[in-house]
Amino acid sequence: MYYLSLYSLYLVSIVAGIYGLVNRKVIRKSFFWISIFLLLSGIFQIFAFLLAKNFQNNLWFMNAIIPIYYLILYLIYANFTKNQRTLTINNGLFIIGGIAILVLEGIAIHKNTLAYEAITVSNLVVSIAAMVYFLDMLGNSSLQSPFKTGKVYALSGFLFYHAAIIFYWVVRIILMKMETGEVRAAYPVTEYINHFMLIIYYAILFVALVVERRDPIKDDF
Repeated sequence: MYYLSLYSLYLVSIVAGIYGLVNRKVIRKSFFWISIFLLLSGIFQIFAFLLAKNFQNNLWFMNAIIPIYYLILYLIYANFTKNQRTLTINNGLFIIGGIAILVLEGIAIHKNTLAYEAITVSNLVVSIAAMVYFLDMLGNSSLQSPFKTGKVYALSGFLFYHAAIIFYWVVRIILMKMETGEVRAAYPVTEYINHFMLIIYYAILFVALVVERRDPIKDDF
């Protein structure tokens, strides 16, 4: 069951990423970066799994990809709108978050641990930015129903996963600090939860790409 959920999220992520790249000429720049994000997510997670399985240590790699994910997410958001006010707020959020992430990553690397706090900051920034962009959409008129544009689905996916996963990491940190036999037995359950959330997350972004591909108007909010 563990491998089934693991391979499922690899498959959804990579297939969605390839779909977006194949259709890159008819999707907007933000969705091109969503495609890159999905494809790299699948590849990175496969590589992290192989490192853990063959060398029992993927810590350095997991810490290294945190700022990479963060940068790609910034590029997605930076191309989501032409509203200068929204872009200014977005840039401020990502700059402040980026500085915090680099500091927290440095501390984690020094302690030889995974940068949980940096991951939490990243998720928080992405969640807040999603809400900012939803407000941006509400304040601008559209030529069609917002549910016919991929942006709504993409933002919903970002908000769903990155807001919810904050609580997942909090639980993981608490369990790690307790380190009893019963707690260690609960680790597989938390992994299943993460896999399930990732599959839904990638599926929503896949839907966003499909809707964007079929959107004939592609109006800028």
